[in-house]
Amino acid sequence: MELYLSHGYFILLWNGTMINVQAIASLAILKVNNDQGFDYLDLFTPVVAYAGGSTKDDFVSLEFIKSNLLSEFSLDIPRTTLKTICKRCGRQGYFKPKENVYYINRDKIDSLDFKNKIDAFTRDVNRIINNLCLYANNKFPVDWNPSDAESSFLEFLNEFDFHVIKRSKAVFSKTIRRVKGSKYIIASYIYDSLECDTDTIEIIETIAKGNMLANTVYFDYSTLQKKIVNTEFYIDTRIMLRALDYSRDESKHAAQEFFNIMKSYKFKLLCFDHTLREMEQILLTVASKLRGPGGLRNIERPISDAIIRRKLSASDLTLQAEKLVDKINRLGVHVVEVPPYTTPDQMDESALERSLIKEFPDQSIQARLNDIKSVTALYRMRYNKRPKYIEDANAIFITVHNTLISCVEQQHNEVLFGEVPLLVNANSLVDYLWVKNPMKSPDVPRKRILANIKIALGPSNAVWKKYINEIDKLLESDEVEEDDYLLMRDIEARKMLARKTVNEPDLYVDGTPSEILKNVKDNLVETERAKSNDALRRVEKMEDKLDTVVQQKEMFIKEIGGLVRILVAITLMIVIVVVIAFTNVVQSVILKIIADVLIILYTLVVEVMQKSPFGGVLSILQRRVESWLQRKLGE
Repeated sequence: MELYLSHGYFILLWNGTMINVQAIASLAILKVNNDQGFDYLDLFTPVVAYAGGSTKDDFVSLEFIKSNLLSEFSLDIPRTTLKTICKRCGRQGYFKPKENVYYINRDKIDSLDFKNKIDAFTRDVNRIINNLCLYANNKFPVDWNPSDAESSFLEFLNEFDFHVIKRSKAVFSKTIRRVKGSKYIIASYIYDSLECDTDTIEIIETIAKGNMLANTVYFDYSTLQKKIVNTEFYIDTRIMLRALDYSRDESKHAAQEFFNIMKSYKFKLLCFDHTLREMEQILLTVASKLRGPGGLRNIERPISDAIIRRKLSASDLTLQAEKLVDKINRLGVHVVEVPPYTTPDQMDESALERSLIKEFPDQSIQARLNDIKSVTALYRMRYNKRPKYIEDANAIFITVHNTLISCVEQQHNEVLFGEVPLLVNANSLVDYLWVKNPMKSPDVPRKRILANIKIALGPSNAVWKKYINEIDKLLESDEVEEDDYLLMRDIEARKMLARKTVNEPDLYVDGTPSEILKNVKDNLVETERAKSNDALRRVEKMEDKLDTVVQQKEMFIKEIGGLVRILVAITLMIVIVVVIAFTNVVQSVILKIIADVLIILYTLVVEVMQKSPFGGVLSILQRRVESWLQRKLGE
């Protein structure tokens, strides 16, 4: 019941370079079972029942089931855990245990409809793999076959295994053939699918969740239900710098999400005082380099990316270094001193230093010493304690420095410290917390997928190093100006570099910076043209609205004028009626003449009003009045 979690061993055993697609599809079944409310062991009962029922014999052994799970689904479940799951299958009626064998209830197993479900998911996985293969060959300088796409897909899924939650020996083995450009290409494929093919991202998220849930067979069921209460989590420099936005933009969001999740559990988050001083010194050193003659050229990634993106000056960095404690506290982290050297046995610091120099030769001396100081502090805190699970550990160091994790594993004495290592990968811890309580942070797998995509779409360190060396030479030889140099280090340039090389150093060619600079400038021109056209369209819309307002105003004036004329016409009608009525009483020639004149005026007003919006109403009124006049005049 052990799971290694530091670069090597995974829940799935993948045989050779041709990957069993049905094995990937089986992970989706685990996620579906979880959605239906199954507990951690019952997640596996349908798979185990199906694996046991695939024989023509009436009964099977535990060895047969274990072997069939491995061959059919590449799933290697520990013997003790598998025996417990088989007992569950017996209670649910799939098996009948008797004398160390399991008699099969075929009708009950057939009622699972497992084959149709696994076939449906297999078709989905095959569709993704085939589409990925076509996508890679159409958009990038590669020549993939379906096997390459399968390997790339598996490599992506490996990001969702627990890398350092429990120690283990070499229980698992797997061989994944390295495919050129795989990380960048599959990240690009999933990113493009977000807008045009939502089914793909749903399937990938389902499989990623299944892969995370598959790890539960290596943990005690009661422990997964147990809360983490007394564990102190010591945070590494890199995670805090990322969360405080002194790194690449894509790394910032993942780090901030990590702190949000940790705070939601109300964990005790700490950092050593030397970690705080290291962060302060980083900011002050960068500020000093910015003031120097080399300026930005002297500053390495990832902090240089943040300086360009945030337009930070030396003064900004100096001021922020002074307020760093407050910023760390807002992350929920408190600063503490390292424990004293009181334990009789100490970690071999010299051996750890030699290992770090060998595995990470580019690391600065001060950063290496700080890492060693943090690790040895945890060593003293964990001395003579042997936690079997993370819930039992008193202190754990959280980092994203996987090389450091590997080097410490070589020094970590399992007899002294149990199965939980000193150092845990931050992403693995978040995944583990999700498995313990999926409903508390249901979006964790999708956010992890998106974060991994964003990181993969940026240039790799090896490609960036080649690129930056060339553009530094161009600046030193005055072949490019300072403004162009900054453009060549801008975020758009980085995206173009990653896409052009698919993050493979051997695909980088001389002259790449000049080509990228031209493309960046062309994009800027196109962007400005688009902005100009957009502004012009907005002006035209405003003019159209203004014309409409003017027309409405003119129409309103006309309508008001029409109303006035109607009032005049009605007034004339009333006067005519009165005069004619009076004329009938007093037979006066003058009154008749006046009546005739009023009728003529009324006729003229009516003719004018025929052209107004009220012409129809006035015509009806006119006919009725004329009819009345004729009747009266006839009298």
